[in-house]
Amino acid sequence: VSGDGFAFDNFEIRPGCAWTGGVDETWHTAGNWDCGHVPGADEIAMIPWFFGDPVPYPVISTNASVSAVRADGTLTLAGGNLTTRYIYEYDVINIAEGNEVILTGSGNAWEVTWETQAEWTNSNNGLVRFSGPGVQRIVHDYWTWIDESHFLPGERAQFYNLVIENGAQVQSAGNLQVVNDLTVNQGGSLEMGEFGPEVNHTLTNNGTLRQGKTLGAVSYDAAFFDTGGYGGLKLNPSGWSLGATTVQIRGNQDCTSLPDETVKRCFNITPSTSPGDPGVMLTFYFAASEIPVGQTCDSMQAYHWNGDAWDVLTLDINYDGDGRACTVEPYSVRVTGAAGFSPFVLSNNAPQGHPTAVTLARFEATPQSGAIRVTWETAQELENLGFNLYRGENVAGPWQQLNAALIPSQAPGAVFGAVYEWLDTEVQAGLTYYYLLEEVDIHGRSTFHGPVSVVATDPAAVTLERFVARSPVCWWFTGIMGLFTLAGMSRARRRSWNG
Repeated sequence: VSGDGFAFDNFEIRPGCAWTGGVDETWHTAGNWDCGHVPGADEIAMIPWFFGDPVPYPVISTNASVSAVRADGTLTLAGGNLTTRYIYEYDVINIAEGNEVILTGSGNAWEVTWETQAEWTNSNNGLVRFSGPGVQRIVHDYWTWIDESHFLPGERAQFYNLVIENGAQVQSAGNLQVVNDLTVNQGGSLEMGEFGPEVNHTLTNNGTLRQGKTLGAVSYDAAFFDTGGYGGLKLNPSGWSLGATTVQIRGNQDCTSLPDETVKRCFNITPSTSPGDPGVMLTFYFAASEIPVGQTCDSMQAYHWNGDAWDVLTLDINYDGDGRACTVEPYSVRVTGAAGFSPFVLSNNAPQGHPTAVTLARFEATPQSGAIRVTWETAQELENLGFNLYRGENVAGPWQQLNAALIPSQAPGAVFGAVYEWLDTEVQAGLTYYYLLEEVDIHGRSTFHGPVSVVATDPAAVTLERFVARSPVCWWFTGIMGLFTLAGMSRARRRSWNG
């Protein structure tokens, strides 16, 4: 499709405006756009890459909102913020200090995809905010064209400051660099592939970090989120081939049903193959601010849940004398002989509470032909009884329960999870719907997730689609692939993504 629109969000066609720079560099000048007006919140803004005669590229000096941006040329934020669902970036987007690009995740939030060839924020001090709810992907595998038969693997996706919040579930295949600070706030999550993020200043995790790696029969540390002063976790397979292995770290959260009895950093490790004797070596990192009142690093122990109780793990006395490093943050505890997996907690004393019933890996809603498909995936279901799913037409409710009876757990008591899908066809085209997920444990306690939102395309009835049990393996995501061709500015890029 060319001219005044192109396909995106499940082949949805939207009108678009192309930048001409015919008057000046101001985004909000109508004469700078070929459509004769400044693109609005439901339109796509296209910025060509101009050859030959220089044309001023747009500068956003007051707040702007569009449905999507294709930036083949340079876009600068200097005095205003940009709110959008999708950005396709080929050139550089400059974000001045104090300004933000805000990805709201409204509508088809899971389809928010960043595709970056080079530095995202150049040398400026701006911020990119993934502000959900929904899955939002950073797609940045790029191949540099050398000649007809040669390509080179390309650049990293680079941000200056990056924030993930409000239910945003950000997935990145790797090569993600944050020049300054990366912050994952409560309700947000960051999912990485084989290569973790590179954070030059501070990584703060108040939500969930998750990374998958393939671990062979080696005897050295594999690091997970050891960047930005966070420490994360290190896993030494000790000669065992663990295969596809997922590590999940929840930060600044209670890890058991009893508040403040463990360090507020919760670890889950899921290999596809369990090791034999004598097990593997694990190093857990944590911050002083995450230690409960009355506990100290010098007395810290690591515990593993065996399904009924917490087992204390053996400290490695060759690590800083007693298995604990408590001089410089992040503090750490190293254990040996770990043969059982997930979950793990840190505490001065054996915890009395049970681990969190469900670790939710993803929760998303996507439009289908005449329906909305709601999908959620768990990483573990300890003490889980089942789920209730609710729909509303406002982010604050009121909520209508869709299931007549509790949706039963497909992996009760397991340290692996399952995938659940619900097809909702009682929807009206053009309306935005919100979905809220309630997990219910065997003690009758409820935990809510979401809401996630989506724009409907058609109406009908509600059916329970299917449940799929999942083995404890590292799971991979498939990114959206596509080729955008616009009149006067065609570019072909080879892309792939797994995370």
